[in-house]
Amino acid sequence: MRELLEADVLIVIAGREGALPTVVAGLVDTPVIGVPVAIAAGRD
Repeated sequence: MRELLEADVLIVIAGREGALPTVVAGLVDTPVIGVPVAIAAGRD
């Protein structure tokens, strides 16, 4: 968590629902860039 709080910007990769960037943005004061992906990680 300390590394997240010290970052200048966070890039969050999220599945189709896109909820993860919103959750992360609620935890930090830095800008969050959400990148949608069509397939969730680990589901190849």
